[in-house]
Amino acid sequence: MSLKDKASLIFKPSRYKSGKVYSYRGEDFTFTRSSVATRINSEGNLEEVASGIPRLNYNRTDLTKCPTLLLEPAKTNTIPYYKYESGSGFNLGSNITWNGFVKSPEGVNNASRFTSSLASASYVQPVGVTIPAGDFTFSMWVRGVEGTFSNTSMYIPSHTGTYATMNETPSAGEDWKLVYGSGTNTSGSSYARNITLPFYDQPPGAVWEMYGFQLEEGIYPTSLVKTNGASASRSSDQSKTPYNLIAGLTEATLVVEYEQPIEQPTGYNHIAGYRDNSNADFYILQLPNSNNHELRWRGQNGTAVSLLAAFYGLHRKIAFVKTNDKLIAYCNGVKVSETSASGTNAFSTNASEELDLWYTGFVESNFIEELLLFPAALNESELIAITSYDDYQELVDRNELTWESPTITNNRLTALKEL
Repeated sequence: MSLKDKASLIFKPSRYKSGKVYSYRGEDFTFTRSSVATRINSEGNLEEVASGIPRLNYNRTDLTKCPTLLLEPAKTNTIPYYKYESGSGFNLGSNITWNGFVKSPEGVNNASRFTSSLASASYVQPVGVTIPAGDFTFSMWVRGVEGTFSNTSMYIPSHTGTYATMNETPSAGEDWKLVYGSGTNTSGSSYARNITLPFYDQPPGAVWEMYGFQLEEGIYPTSLVKTNGASASRSSDQSKTPYNLIAGLTEATLVVEYEQPIEQPTGYNHIAGYRDNSNADFYILQLPNSNNHELRWRGQNGTAVSLLAAFYGLHRKIAFVKTNDKLIAYCNGVKVSETSASGTNAFSTNASEELDLWYTGFVESNFIEELLLFPAALNESELIAITSYDDYQELVDRNELTWESPTITNNRLTALKEL
């Protein structure tokens, strides 16, 4: 028997419809988003999905990996055209030539190919861009075709010192890459500018392709918001199960596997947990501008655990346990915290309390891969196993489809592509 047969809730992104994401066992999750949004689909192409449709987002570089449930805050792309439009929305340097449309990450011919002839004046310039006050991030998809690139950055003319150096530069022959860089507008207010994307090559003659220009608030890029002549916005994703599955229990274990977009977000990042707007009953969140993750129950006891990316990486499997008298946390197979809980108070019996994967007021992104809820405290060996990747593979036993265990009565799939 798999350890997961003990779980009262098993959620792993696979099946969905408008307004709902299905669990393997236990209650399903509702889902809302009032706008269209983009994702990477199972074919590896960027696509736009309708409002209310959950986004199961795939890894474009490894489509064999399980998808994540992509949950993002509301964001606005302030670049009027998300792709190059000849004759409007862009200026080109005198030593750069547009060579027509090529296949983009969407899988259709709407990306642009450019060739530079000299190291100077080789740039693409989106015009009429609103630079938001405070932190901002510019991102774009780039594919190098020929030549080398010694500099890739975003420059805002007439605003001295405002550069956003890209996280990496393209190399010839590589597939499409999402490159990005962040900057800060310290003026205290937003303003309109043309932004310059210089590409200096040695020797001249570099050829590259570009697609998906985006400038948004914040310090890391989110999914592309398509624009067509003006700024456009994406509303936030929200997902929860409207049932209190831990009501009255004195012990429980919450396990969540997720990808953290950056090491230290600027705002609170609610990863998963139970809240009812008056009690923080059992939840995991990351504090802003910090590596500290807060694990709390009943608004009374909690602990701030530092999870450094240098040690734990940004792909996390966290288990948070409440026993009769302790609060225990594991991350990626390692115990990271153990504190005393006050008394033997049970969890709230408030029937309106909900398990949220996104909580209004928290402003960072979640990439949820799996969530498990156990109506008991797992022991040490079980906690190590459920949060350790090597042992976890043995527990799940993907080749034997452990999800099809006869003891799992609320399973909705007869076979899983991800397994």
